[in-house]
Amino acid sequence: MGKYKVVYTDWVYKDDVIEMKRFGAAGYDFQIASAHDEATLIKECRDADAVMISFADMNANIINAMEKCKIIVRCGMGFNNVDIPAATAKGIMVANVQKYCLEEVSDHAIALMLTLLRKTAYLSGLLQKGIWNPALARPIPRLNELTLGLYGLGGISSRVAAKAKAFGMEVVAYDLYLPDDYFQQMGVKRVEKDVDLFRISDVLSLHLPLNDATAGIISYDKMKLMKPTAIFLNTARGGLVDEAGLIRALQEGTIGGAGLDVLADEFPDMANPLFQMENVIVTPHIAYYSEGADVDLRNYACDQVIGALEDGAPKFFLNKKELGR
Repeated sequence: MGKYKVVYTDWVYKDDVIEMKRFGAAGYDFQIASAHDEATLIKECRDADAVMISFADMNANIINAMEKCKIIVRCGMGFNNVDIPAATAKGIMVANVQKYCLEEVSDHAIALMLTLLRKTAYLSGLLQKGIWNPALARPIPRLNELTLGLYGLGGISSRVAAKAKAFGMEVVAYDLYLPDDYFQQMGVKRVEKDVDLFRISDVLSLHLPLNDATAGIISYDKMKLMKPTAIFLNTARGGLVDEAGLIRALQEGTIGGAGLDVLADEFPDMANPLFQMENVIVTPHIAYYSEGADVDLRNYACDQVIGALEDGAPKFFLNKKELGR
């Protein structure tokens, strides 16, 4: 029997070689839950010393049933599927994985942008229907005559900015929390009001965390401020967007298109109108992924567990202040 028991709630990988190697070397037992419904997780996480999750709902019922858990690790950047107040009340540390897929997500945002602006997927779809007519793609704008607006200027969006500038685009951003010298360092013009970002952007790319303050922050009323030719990109979190409002804006021609890697529901209804629109590109929450990023993610997640159990704290400690640490 190992020194500690680690349970992974909802396995998403083809093998567990990395986890078995890391935890085996540390002398831990590692197991994957048999299912990720609430009843199963209450039973199988009850005696865990550490719990790792991908997309499972780590709610208060599961957390309150844990008898000796010291750390919950969300294996990714977002952590809105973890009830952090419930974990804090139980004295459980919560961590995520940061700074592992910055290039991948920024690349994906640029790919969505180019696909929409150059209309490559649209034209390819026409060809699959037997239609060869390049005139149907018109008009197509020049990239170096467009303004990219970034809602948030963190690690990912700073890389989006650099890549867009390589195409000659003007880049502007709205971020309440960063100093002016950071904008200057990035070569990005600061926008003082978020409504102005909507008005001036030809492409608006969203880069915010999801929390109580940001949920639904992209509303229909704000989208009405955008140019009718503008496109909207979201590689952050689906819950940041009023999805019904986005659908309405697209159907009415209020905005010109959208590129989305995330939706309101992680496992959406396949009848979602967004999937049927020619001016919308949707990918299944894959922006974070590359072979290299996957390896980083898994190792960094293991680091959080081992750091908490061996050293008393993870590197990316989300409720450190709340626990008084």
